[in-house]
Amino acid sequence: MENEQKIIVSCPKCGQKLKCVAGGVGTCPKCGERIKFPEPKYPSTNVVEVEEEPAEKTQKKERKGKRPAIIVTICTFVAIFAIVFGVYNYYKEQQFLYKIKNVLEMSYQAYTACDSISGLASAVWNDAIFEHRRTETSQFVYRNGYHHDFNDALQYYYEDATVSKAVSATRLCSELANIWLGEIDRAPSKYDDLHEKAISLCSYVGQYTELSCSPGGMNIGDFTDRRTELSSACASSYQALKEKAPDPNEDFLDAMQKVMFWKKKNPDLLELA
Repeated sequence: MENEQKIIVSCPKCGQKLKCVAGGVGTCPKCGERIKFPEPKYPSTNVVEVEEEPAEKTQKKERKGKRPAIIVTICTFVAIFAIVFGVYNYYKEQQFLYKIKNVLEMSYQAYTACDSISGLASAVWNDAIFEHRRTETSQFVYRNGYHHDFNDALQYYYEDATVSKAVSATRLCSELANIWLGEIDRAPSKYDDLHEKAISLCSYVGQYTELSCSPGGMNIGDFTDRRTELSSACASSYQALKEKAPDPNEDFLDAMQKVMFWKKKNPDLLELA
């Protein structure tokens, strides 16, 4: 056997390593494939010696080959989850800021209208008591050419068409501010403070709206004091919320405005009054 030339080849079918005599023919012990071994550089016999890897070693290699694939799959899943979670959180934050923006707008319109309505009501009340004549109040205090007491003067004031429209618009703005506030199910944790400020603002605006649009059960001194108190509370609450609330993303804001416009074209789908 001095002329035998041993070589190591791989099974073309399963890859099993085989140690054999060059030029021989053998069978792979793992998959049964018949193999023709390369010719020797010098004559040799067809004796084939096969070296088979232990099964335990083969299984370890297979397990090692699977580990990278499992790790890649897990990392991919975690990355996708992180992206989806991040996008969802961003959407919720922008949605919250959009609603806060509408609370601010409606509250501002309501409380500034209250300033005008209650301011003129206070003037009518005062002039009716002290019988003052002023251009802006005379049509209510001296209606039909003679003086009226403050109860009649205030009644004429709130029955005036222009004032009545202003009162209705003010009540609507106050109501819409509360509707937008009610749309916030749960504020993002980092905006809890903004949510509390929005609740406070809507509360003051609601109280100021009631005082301005239907005063009663108090004297002019109490009305004036309460009016001053609520006007100041609304203004300071509005400013505190506006300074802390970031503006929503312009693209998100534009998209939401388009959605609201589409809903207005489809009244049956309109959720907000």
